[in-house]
Amino acid sequence: MPPSLDHTCEHCPLANGGNHRVPKLQRVAHQAAVARLLERQRTAYKKPEPALAIARCSQPLSSGLDDDMSDEPSSPPIVEAQPEAVSDPADMEMERLASLFTGLVMLNDGPHPHRQTHSKLFSSRDEYQAGVPEIPTSFTPIPPNEALNGVEAILQSQSLPLRPAAIVTQQVNTTLLQDMLTRIRTARVELDIQKALDVGPHTVGGLTMAVKIASAIVAEAGRLLSSINSPGDLNPRNSKRQSCAQETNTNTLKKEVHDEAMALDSVVDVVGRLLPPDTTEIDYNTEHHFENPIAKFNVVAQLSILLALVCHVIVGISSDPVNLIMTFVNTIVQATMSLSSRDGRATATQTYVLNELPTSLESALRRFKIDPLTVVYAMCPTCHHTHAAKDDRLSGEALYAETCQGYIYPQRGARHICGTQILELWQRKMRPIKPFVFTLLIDYIGATLSDAELERMCEKACDDALAAVREATSANPNAPVAEDRVNNETGFEGPVPGKLFIQRDGRLRLAFQVMMDFLNPNGTRKRGNHDSIGILAVVNLNLTEDIRYRPENMWISIILGPNEPNHDQIDNYVRPLIDNFVIGWERGFHFSCTALHTTGRDVDLALVINVNDLPATRKAQGMSAANSHQYCSICDCYGTHTMYNTDFHSWTRRDISVLRAQAYAWQDAPTQAARDAIFSKYGVRWSEFWRLAYWDPTRMAVVDSMHCILEGLVHYHCRRVLRIDTKVAKRKETMGAAFEYNWPDYNAATCHPLCLLRNESRELPMIRTIQQRLVQPLLVEDDSDSDMEDDDGDVDMADAPDPRFVPAVTEEEMREQLLRVNLQPLRWVVHSLSLNMEPSRIASKKACCDQLLAWHHTQPLMNSGYVPRSINLANIHFIQCVIANTTTPAWVDSVPSNYGDSNAGTIKAAEWRLLSTIYLPIALVLLWGDQDPSDPQSTRLLQMLDHTMSLFSAVILVCQYTMTPSRADKYRAFLKQWVDGLHANHPHTRSHAMRPNVHMAFHIYDFLILFGPIISWWSFPFERVIGLLQRINTNNHIGGELESTLSRSFLCGAAIRRWLRRPDCPPVFQELKVLFEKTSPAYNSPSDSPPLTTDGERAHYRRNGTNFSRSRMHLGNSLVLYYPPKSRHTIAGSNEAIIAHGTDITFRIRRQEPLAHGIRDPFARYWPYFPARTYSSSMSNIVDKVPLDDVVAHYARFTFSDGRCVVLDLSTS
Repeated sequence: MPPSLDHTCEHCPLANGGNHRVPKLQRVAHQAAVARLLERQRTAYKKPEPALAIARCSQPLSSGLDDDMSDEPSSPPIVEAQPEAVSDPADMEMERLASLFTGLVMLNDGPHPHRQTHSKLFSSRDEYQAGVPEIPTSFTPIPPNEALNGVEAILQSQSLPLRPAAIVTQQVNTTLLQDMLTRIRTARVELDIQKALDVGPHTVGGLTMAVKIASAIVAEAGRLLSSINSPGDLNPRNSKRQSCAQETNTNTLKKEVHDEAMALDSVVDVVGRLLPPDTTEIDYNTEHHFENPIAKFNVVAQLSILLALVCHVIVGISSDPVNLIMTFVNTIVQATMSLSSRDGRATATQTYVLNELPTSLESALRRFKIDPLTVVYAMCPTCHHTHAAKDDRLSGEALYAETCQGYIYPQRGARHICGTQILELWQRKMRPIKPFVFTLLIDYIGATLSDAELERMCEKACDDALAAVREATSANPNAPVAEDRVNNETGFEGPVPGKLFIQRDGRLRLAFQVMMDFLNPNGTRKRGNHDSIGILAVVNLNLTEDIRYRPENMWISIILGPNEPNHDQIDNYVRPLIDNFVIGWERGFHFSCTALHTTGRDVDLALVINVNDLPATRKAQGMSAANSHQYCSICDCYGTHTMYNTDFHSWTRRDISVLRAQAYAWQDAPTQAARDAIFSKYGVRWSEFWRLAYWDPTRMAVVDSMHCILEGLVHYHCRRVLRIDTKVAKRKETMGAAFEYNWPDYNAATCHPLCLLRNESRELPMIRTIQQRLVQPLLVEDDSDSDMEDDDGDVDMADAPDPRFVPAVTEEEMREQLLRVNLQPLRWVVHSLSLNMEPSRIASKKACCDQLLAWHHTQPLMNSGYVPRSINLANIHFIQCVIANTTTPAWVDSVPSNYGDSNAGTIKAAEWRLLSTIYLPIALVLLWGDQDPSDPQSTRLLQMLDHTMSLFSAVILVCQYTMTPSRADKYRAFLKQWVDGLHANHPHTRSHAMRPNVHMAFHIYDFLILFGPIISWWSFPFERVIGLLQRINTNNHIGGELESTLSRSFLCGAAIRRWLRRPDCPPVFQELKVLFEKTSPAYNSPSDSPPLTTDGERAHYRRNGTNFSRSRMHLGNSLVLYYPPKSRHTIAGSNEAIIAHGTDITFRIRRQEPLAHGIRDPFARYWPYFPARTYSSSMSNIVDKVPLDDVVAHYARFTFSDGRCVVLDLSTS
């Protein structure tokens, strides 16, 4: 286990005799400084040393050491003329002996150096002791007279009065300041600016080292100045007795040291800028990841600490309730201990345990040390420009610019500095008004590599990918597209030219995926605050898909709210992240210690995938909006009128070199007008991603299938195309005018005498009303019932109403409308249509209406271009019935059974996936595909069904966990079929705005070929992280505090989960891992049930994360597709028993009765892309004994009319 990061120096003279902690890397330098100080004290205040009796070893230690000891002066040295100065002679002698003994241990190889195989400097204690022969440990007794003489000499020695501590400290400070002044001047001489100007390959190393030494000296000078108080403050009571000369001398030295250090600091900055850029790896100390912060506490205290952290970080309990819980825990522990004591007093051990218990959340957090390492940037409230703090070497404080240094590009005129105030005074210190807390990405990587299992996984990912590339010479065109977790495009070169990124050559190569999304921290309540904050999340693609999305393996930082940054401002939040990846690619990082390489290893980084929704992708990549003419960021398609063009073979990929050149030109443009001109022509602006030399947005900025397909196309088709909505279904359908007619205007001069209006102001509008009524579509009434149910509770397919007969205006309704107007307007309309004007035929309203309705029947009853609504209220009820009564395994999540109603809530992406792959296809095939094909209306419905199933089949294909080139081709073909038939099958969609998701869905094909199955690069896991963040308790102070709380809470929870995986985790905590796995379950974790201790039947069995059950325990988990004995064709059945015999598992499965010959199977039309078959609803008498390996997958089952049921294969591969 690596040593602690800090070293505790006790009674340090440099700290005025106090205790303080020194970084491990500076421990040796600090000890040397202490030694120099003590040596100066000894030479300054010498006094006679008494003779001490020292025990003599029976065997000489070393001749070399004896010679050194003989050189010590035997006579007492002369004391300097400072009578008040004294020093403890015993302490000085013991310190001298300790130094000699240290030299003996470190430099002496023992009595027989030639017989040893290990050195004490470079071997462990056990290795050294194993090779050392027996060393005599007996000592010669001291003669009594010699011991008495030594004691007498000590007692007779003259005791001088001790010198006041203030005077001693003052002189020590003066000495330290003088020494520091000398070191500063020496370092400044070494940093010659002329040498820096003439630096060459042979001198750059020495000059670089001189800069580092000078920087360390300036920092040490600052610490020295801050540790030295003014002379008057050392001892207020004795300040009057101190000499003014000493005080003046110290103040003068302090000012001189400060001025010289400031000058040296300036020289360091100048020379540092003149040096050539460093190309070596960035060193990062990861030893703190190997420390166990609570190992020194007892087990009870460890459990109490963990309880407090879990309550606060994982459960989300605020501080005060956690403090109350801690009080109760301490009381319970104390009361429990008192039961074992007769007198009620705690033993020493019990007292020790009670004293170590944390009393509050703050003490638990302080002991566990789980706070993430972060960097705070000052963001401009106006332009969001990022300002990093500069570490002042002399003061050691982080200093920010007082005003914004970012540039503002006005619409007219040249750019200018923003100048907005970015700091505010808080508790007598200046702090950022808008702080952006950025989590250290390199520390997240160091935490990952502190786990041996994860580090092996990272290495294996590169090695396996390289092996797959080398074996791809004999490629099968239908072979699966592997989920190459690092380098899915074989031509991706690494930092070394001519070599792939996955050719690591002893280094570690890590590939990452980044996601950016925005959320409302207050939830999605309609009447809540509409604030917005962003999330930057990074995952390690070298990790396997089942663990990479766990919270402990993810990195996040929160983008400040309350408003979403625009396309120019978002780069400021991405810049710190890209800085790490630029260094990780060009230079690499050297981690001081990893789980598999305790001496450190070099790591290279690459950012290969960016996945967001469409608006966030365009904003992050600096591309034009998706609703612009340059709507595609991948191909050269131009103009919104081409969005539904499906001739994808003619599309050409955008030229990445042109995009990169224009992005840099946009960045360098001096005015906003010049920038707008570049963006208008090329559709690209500057993005921080362009700083990555390998970045290609046409291949790395993927199209997210969750947003594009599920929340885009599926949502649009169900809500806008099919209109599965009870409100729409209840609404009277508007068909438009059945025909056009050129109506004449009313003219009293030429009007028939019987048609003259009696009140023109009132009756002229009635004429227009009659004319509008007469051109309305006239529908035929239907007497069939609409929502009758059979005895089995299912909607009878024969009773479902025909969508043609959705009521709009019937003949009787039109007659009632016409009878509401006056007689004279009716007569005039009869006259204008040149109908029969005999008095008997226009004597009453009824007579006029009969003529007008008879005339209407001579005209078209409907608009020739009208297509009736496809979904009515009865159809929606049947869809809800399918959702409620379909039997599915437990791993299939539920969807609202009242889908289509307004109170069903917002349908999420996962629910759209289930609706479009299970429930809606079953319902629509039974509604539209199980009819007599000779009926013309059934033919039209079948065409609509084919169109809908083309989209649903594409969704099923794209969501598979394995991908082949043929599957990807079929996905694109289905998508083309759906787009081409959209306007023909649903004419009302012609008035809809074109949707860019339709075009971008075609490009998912490209990423299926590049990156394999979408499950490895869709954004579902990031949406889960957003859900976790929204459940964290905050103070709702958006703009810094809330964002900091969210990131800190998330990362602290990740640290706790990571800590439970440590090999040195206390055994008592191993049992708590089950609890944490339940609170943060693995995403698609492939685990199996543990074997039984005895053979017999089991109620459940879990294989690869999928749970199988007996039918009596869970019907859905018992429905399986399997290979019956002596057959390689799967059939459906229900598992009745699970039998375990050692490690062998056997299922006893009752077959589903096959469909009788001659009965229609409406699902066969869409096999195999919608893998459903029709079976009999009865179970067979045949029971098969099937080994576990012959069980293929679960299936969903829905029973419908004529004793039939549909069986849908739920396999994802």
